[in-house]
Formats: sequence, C-alpha cells, structure tokens
Amino acid sequence: TFAGKIRVQADGAPIGLDLSGEVGRLEMGDWDSKMTQLCEANGIEVLMSDRYVDDIDTIMKAIPHGYRWTGHRIEYDWDWELEDESTPLDQHTISIMVAMANTIRPAIQMEGDYGSKHEDGCIPVLDLKMRTVLITIPEDTETGRPGISYYQASFKFFKKPMARPTIMSATTAMPEKMKRETTSNELMRRLLNTSIGLPSSESDMEEAVNSYMVEMRNSGYNEKYRYDTLVNTLTGYRRKVKAEEDGIAPLYREGHVGARARYMSRIGAPANWFRGKKTQGDLEEMGRPIPVSYTHLRAHETSLHLVCRLLLEK
Repeated sequence: TFAGKIRVQADGAPIGLDLSGEVGRLEMGDWDSKMTQLCEANGIEVLMSDRYVDDIDTIMKAIPHGYRWTGHRIEYDWDWELEDESTPLDQHTISIMVAMANTIRPAIQMEGDYGSKHEDGCIPVLDLKMRTVLITIPEDTETGRPGISYYQASFKFFKKPMARPTIMSATTAMPEKMKRETTSNELMRRLLNTSIGLPSSESDMEEAVNSYMVEMRNSGYNEKYRYDTLVNTLTGYRRKVKAEEDGIAPLYREGHVGARARYMSRIGAPANWFRGKKTQGDLEEMGRPIPVSYTHLRAHETSLHLVCRLLLEK
C-alpha cells in the first residue's frame, strides 16, 4: 500500500518474493560472464571485478584517450584522442565500460561512478570512501635494495551528509550494559572502516574518532562516558591489530567466511519461525542455493590504475 491505497505492481519480478531474488542472481551471474568475455575480447585489463547484488566494483587499467566503444568493439581514432584529452581518464574509462555493459541486456542498464566526479577524489561506498593511493618506497643505498612504487586501495569511514548527527540517546531506557556495548561497537566499526599503514591513515582515523565523539556529545553523553568509550574501544582495536600482526587472527574477515551459515539463517528464519529452529542440514535438504560473497573495493583513477563502479539503474 502507498498513501493508504492498495496498488498492483505493473512490471518486474514481485517485490519481496524469494524467487525474485533467485532469478535475479541467475540473471546477474549470466551478465557477469558476458561482461568478462567482452573485456577479454577488447583487451581490457581487469585486475579485480566483484559484484554485490547489482553493484559492480572494478579495479582495472585505465583505457587511454582515443579509444571508444562503437557498439560492437572498442576502436581507436586519432581525432577521438584529441577530443578526449580534456576528459579525466577515469571518467573516460567508465563511460566506455558503461556503454559496453549496456549492450549485454537491454533490460539491465548501468550507470557509472568515478573518483574525479567527487570533490575529494573518493567514491562513497555505503559506509566507506574509497580511492587508490600511490605508495613509494625509496631505494636503500646501504643494502642496494631498489626503490619500488605500487598502488594501494585506501578506505576511510563515511557517513552520508543527510544522516542524523546523533546516535542512540543517552537517556534511552535501554540497559546500561547494552548501551555501553552499542556505543563501543559503533566506534569500533568506524575504526575498522579506516585503512591502516597508509600516509593518510592517522588523519583519517582522527577524523572518524572526532566526528563520533561529537555525535556522542550531541546525543547527551557526558565527557567521562565519552572518554571511557574511547579508551576501551581503542584498547580493543589495538588488541585486534596486534593479533593480526602476530598471525593469531585476521583484522578483517573474508566475505566468504561464514557466508553459507549467515545465508541459511537469513532465508530460513522468516519462513520457519513457527516450526521451531531449523538446522543448516534441514535447510540444505530444502534445496536452498549456496550464497556467493563479494569484496567491495572502489576508488578513483590514478596514472596507471583506477577503480570504477557500475551501478544498476533503478
């Protein structure tokens, strides 16, 4: 219902139906295969390409000016290079990728996002901002080790401008223990959403912490509460970093770890709540599909590499 009126969906798969999601996965899986074939046939060097539902993230070599998608293949023309030279390389590349992607299936049309489109050069990705940075290690004259340069995906915490500038109120009736855990977990999430070991890591982390302290103050938490939350969370965060350095536990869990159990729990619980808890084996016997997990990395164009983003138009 919308505005109190019952309306009938005009087209597309039924919203909220499990089968709609399964059909969508099959369609997009076939789309992935055809897009990969097009990239290979046109000599596009893709370093990483992963999809989450209808959101595709690609790290690839930039396509030089002068190349364009002609509807069937990528071709070069000297006049095109002159026309394209004022266009940022990441914008030029994503325009070719979108044009190529939109020829696969008329019903699946994409739009693109790229770093130079944003003032800070970063692409917003849910609660992250992503970009690639050039890392240079100078030559070591004492050992004779040559200098090297490489590109690294960098990320930091992001909150949409329209999001409310507060968190859970300090006066909420929620139990104190739960309140402590919630505020600490939120700060931990922001710390983990900031890359470490990069030139901008320290300032990015300070920005994430400072903005969160302001949100806590706006939500009614006093200075001591904020201090305790900060100290306790930083202690836990440093413990996590140390555990990774010592090879005990990774700082970030790979997407596929535990994905099957999470998927089974998500699709099984709503339909079987009245029958009691179902085991993973019970759900497998029902013929449920195995989930696929994806990594999300998006950034902006550099002189050698860029990260582009394809979004399915709604």
